[in-house]
Amino acid sequence: MVIHKDAIGRLYVKIRGQKCRGIKTQQLAGVGTAPRVRPSGKGHGKRIERSGCRRQAHHHHGGRQRYENQLRAQKTLSLVLPLALFIIFMILYFQFRSVLTTFMVFSGILVAWAGGFFLIWLYAKPWFLNFSLFDMSMRDLFQVHPVNLSVAIWVGFLALFDIASDDGVLMATYLNQSFSKMAPESIAQIRESTREGALQRVRPALMTSATTILALIPVLTSTGRGSDIMVPMAIPSFGGMLVELITLFVVPVLYCGRKEIRFHIRKHPLPKGTP
Repeated sequence: MVIHKDAIGRLYVKIRGQKCRGIKTQQLAGVGTAPRVRPSGKGHGKRIERSGCRRQAHHHHGGRQRYENQLRAQKTLSLVLPLALFIIFMILYFQFRSVLTTFMVFSGILVAWAGGFFLIWLYAKPWFLNFSLFDMSMRDLFQVHPVNLSVAIWVGFLALFDIASDDGVLMATYLNQSFSKMAPESIAQIRESTREGALQRVRPALMTSATTILALIPVLTSTGRGSDIMVPMAIPSFGGMLVELITLFVVPVLYCGRKEIRFHIRKHPLPKGTP
């Protein structure tokens, strides 16, 4: 019996001319790849030697190396994710020159973040997409199964951050232009300016979100090589863009609320001596 390792790191045991798969790395419900991979190494090699297997000198176990690579990737992402959020925030600030407006646009990222986690939660539910269409099971088509928070998932969230802020930027830009043209002098005019500026950007925002969602469907249904990485990356982006349409209402409401508060403060200033 000889231990063999193929080009992509899978280990095989060859017995009497037959090849059978001995070790396979996969994700289990509720755990990552670490518990399956971590035992590989010296202890696993000793068990193989005690069982009478013969391991060639140039063959080795790759599980430990993959586990260490995963730890390094997680450590890198713990630095990259906050850095990416900070860079996006600064870019938005340089665009609008207002911290409050930047936070309003940034709220779209928080909404998309919640949408990504919501779709991950749905993937773990047995009733989600539990129907057939044209004799095709939707759960099989979209490969619905419990998804763990792996490195691929966090990379998908990282890609979502930039996409999620597009609709907010469109909405806030036209709201600024609308208020610059009308210069409202009453609460009714403030709300009319908000409605006019927001309605002008509904169609472009819907088109942006729709094209992104449609482009992710082939990735979610892919089954070829690399799909085990691409599908988890696409799940947060798909769920986030579905929920991110809420920013079409969130950003105008927040923008109108800020203008109304400023209007009340300007028309009814605090009396002198008020602490």
